[in-house]
Amino acid sequence: MQQSSSLRIRRLPSQGLFLAAVSAYGAMGAAQAQVQTAVFSIEYHGPTVGASGPQGLLYSEGDLLLQTMETLRLGPAQQPLRLLDGGSLGLPNYNQCFAAGHGPGDPCGIELDALSFGQDYPIRGLANETFYFRFSVEERADAGPGLQSEPSIATEASSGDISSDVWTSRQLPPPPLQVGVFFGDHLGLLDGNGTPATQGFPGVYPGLGLVEPNRVGFGLPTFPSDEGDNLDALDTGRFIDPSVEALYFSVDGDLPSGGALGSGTAATLNALAADVLQRFPSGQIVRYASAQSLGLSAADDLDALVLWENGVPGFQPSSAAYDWAGLGPPTDMLLFSVREGSAIVGLQDSLQMQPIEPGDVLMPPVNGLGNPAIFVPAEALGLQTARGGGEPAELDGLDLEDMAFKDCQGNGIEDADDIGSGFSDDDNMNSIPDECEEPGVRFCECSLASAPCSNSSLDAGCVNSTGLGGAMDGAGSSSIFANDFSLDLSQLPPGQSAQVFMGSDALVLPAPLGDGLRCVGGGTLGLQRFQPVFNTGTGSTSVTGLIDYSCLFLPPAACIVTGSTWYFQAWYRDPGGPCSNGSNLTNGVAVSFTL
Repeated sequence: MQQSSSLRIRRLPSQGLFLAAVSAYGAMGAAQAQVQTAVFSIEYHGPTVGASGPQGLLYSEGDLLLQTMETLRLGPAQQPLRLLDGGSLGLPNYNQCFAAGHGPGDPCGIELDALSFGQDYPIRGLANETFYFRFSVEERADAGPGLQSEPSIATEASSGDISSDVWTSRQLPPPPLQVGVFFGDHLGLLDGNGTPATQGFPGVYPGLGLVEPNRVGFGLPTFPSDEGDNLDALDTGRFIDPSVEALYFSVDGDLPSGGALGSGTAATLNALAADVLQRFPSGQIVRYASAQSLGLSAADDLDALVLWENGVPGFQPSSAAYDWAGLGPPTDMLLFSVREGSAIVGLQDSLQMQPIEPGDVLMPPVNGLGNPAIFVPAEALGLQTARGGGEPAELDGLDLEDMAFKDCQGNGIEDADDIGSGFSDDDNMNSIPDECEEPGVRFCECSLASAPCSNSSLDAGCVNSTGLGGAMDGAGSSSIFANDFSLDLSQLPPGQSAQVFMGSDALVLPAPLGDGLRCVGGGTLGLQRFQPVFNTGTGSTSVTGLIDYSCLFLPPAACIVTGSTWYFQAWYRDPGGPCSNGSNLTNGVAVSFTL
């Protein structure tokens, strides 16, 4: 029998590519993003259900799965960790499902449909506010007409590579957004498996360890299971530990109308599929927001959830946009969508009097009366709707993040717009203009005032036995995503050993060492050394793999990550040096590492 257990996460040293970047294409204008963690679930009819994961644990559709900064990388992605299994989440049927040999296509009442940790970004309605919706869709979703940003649902759908991906919207104006007025855009943030699609967009972005493709017609309702996974519940951002913090969720239900197959999980918890439940760290589960408070009924199924919990116990429903922003009595910002087949689909919302679609982001009824209100229509996320005459797209997972304006050159233009307009190159496709990723700046040339024995050099380290100063330059780029940073050493005594070291600061007053000057300081961590190398007969060599080495073999705090600045220098042997001390140092190189 599968045992209920939860996984406590310990930060591990990074290996290789572990940062998720939003890549901008065309004049898209979406900001670059770094995903700290991705917590998600899968639907019961995908092949990962019942599969064996790390430590032999079996995956289920009731589990909270996890990828972290350390594991998000280009594919093939490693399998996700399990943050919390369905039994520990509190799903009554969990153990008996696995006792009966639970596998894909077996709807046994343990499906998690929507998730939030109650700490999503609270939209304030400010004109200059920057926020982005992150979302997943089911395999039959369709993008808007003519929407060909890459990678997008429009370019990935042909190969069945959309239902296990996470997409991000473009920057949106302050909602509520009027139906039919604003058609938005989106692009890929996280991929299902981290490998290129067989058709459509040829590039890759970091993966979640799920199974692709999931093509329309190769699974439900024709067959009992799908060939690929559907990502269902979703939360991204900082790591949240459910053993110390509450989580909020909704579960699947068999809808009484519409013919939409579900798993009947809600009934096992004496809840409705449109209720939002709260799980306390103790494991206790209570009804947080009733279906009725959201303008829904027993004939509806809540399918995606965003929540900013104001800290006052219980749910205080909003009755107008931004009443959660501190005007009047406290309310909670709760946004949601509903599953296809819900009775509310096609009925008029209480704000715009427009038919509600499965891809709409909804809020509770205006003034607490009637149907939910359309806060962000599906079209604003770049999704097709029946309102527009197309195949409606269903939101499966939903999250909301704020991201700062990115302008690395300081020219007042969003970096993604610089790239999209052709003003800046982005050869490594990580959304950072290449001119902002120079591989380091030289410092610590050997001045006459500091040289140990008048062996100064104007453009390198102090003069050595070759009559020149040892030189060091950065090569490749400062991009963690590209992972191509290296250091080129030259003008060294032929055949002698050298060793690169790095520190967290530069010394204000250089310290004499051998025939040269040490200009790198170790700060509280101390100096960190890389493997020694031998230069060639011409006195030159290259040191590569520095990023990977720092994360694999140096202390965790010395792992080179995005946003960190490190100072590098090289010490080398020089038996015939001018000061007769037997060694010397190159100039230094300062590098601020980018995404």
